[in-house]
Amino acid sequence: MGDRRFEFRIITNDPVEVRWEESGNGKVLEGQFCDRSLSGARIQLERAIRVLTPIRLRTGGEDLKGTVRYCTRVQTRYMLGIEFET
Repeated sequence: MGDRRFEFRIITNDPVEVRWEESGNGKVLEGQFCDRSLSGARIQLERAIRVLTPIRLRTGGEDLKGTVRYCTRVQTRYMLGIEFET
């Protein structure tokens, strides 16, 4: 099976504020964008977030909604794949 990503991806290192709910409690964490496309992004965080968790991303005046599609540990941090809401 080939790579399903077909959109142009922009490499970035912009800060991002990530908000989500976990066990009924609101969580906020600062992270970094690694890359973005029209339909999603890859971000780096200090902790894991469960797959399929709805999240909000705030960066540079943008407020984006999405869902965690994958979360992988890379050394001491986590890489998350985010699919934006359409």
